[in-house]
Amino acid sequence: MSPRELPDAPSRKVWYPVGHQLAITRWVGETLLDGDLLALEPLLFTATHGARDRVVEWAMATVGVSFVFRQGERLHGWLYDRGRVRTSVQRNHAKFDWSGADFFGNPTWRLLQCFAVRATIRTLGREVVELTAFDPGPGRYSLAVTWG
Repeated sequence: MSPRELPDAPSRKVWYPVGHQLAITRWVGETLLDGDLLALEPLLFTATHGARDRVVEWAMATVGVSFVFRQGERLHGWLYDRGRVRTSVQRNHAKFDWSGADFFGNPTWRLLQCFAVRATIRTLGREVVELTAFDPGPGRYSLAVTWG
């Protein structure tokens, strides 16, 4: 998708298709961040962290990282109309296996998943010890994360 295909005045109330979201993210990285998509992570964290409801944040911190990551399969269905994710969660380790959608192979989408996993762990007051990405093939993506 090219920037020309994006809406001129996006609505805050409309959920845009993943292709639109990825095109906007790429445009922001290329145009506003001099091509450095990694510079987007702290900006996204600050923007989303300040917008969260404090009660929701407290509840998430109370239940912990493992509980939140165990909800991955259910949350995926709320966020996407394609593909699926399988989660395997242990005490301080989780693995996410996405499959069944072409955009799971998109490098920008993959980077955003890394950002989201790290932000979740940070929001819950923990630190990422290790994050490893795997490319198991077309339409698939896997992440393994350990936190402390």
